Amino acid sequence: ALKQKGVSAYSIRVALENINDEDYAETIRYWIQKRGNGKTDFDYEEKNDLFRFIQSKGFETEWILKILNEPK
Repeated sequence: ALKQKGVSAYSIRVALENINDEDYAETIRYWIQKRGNGKTDFDYEEKNDLFRFIQSKGFETEWILKILNEPK
């Protein structure tokens, strides 16, 4: 999406290298909380919905799965 908006591959790479892991995880948790209406336990269908939604925001698959599968 960023490339389509004219952002160079170099700029994207540099930005991604400088993202703090904890901030990244907290942002994913924020979207889970917001989209999940405050729930903390999700069934298979709900997890799939959350996964697709967060992925559409541009987050990495590995991170989304890691956060969705954290023990509650």
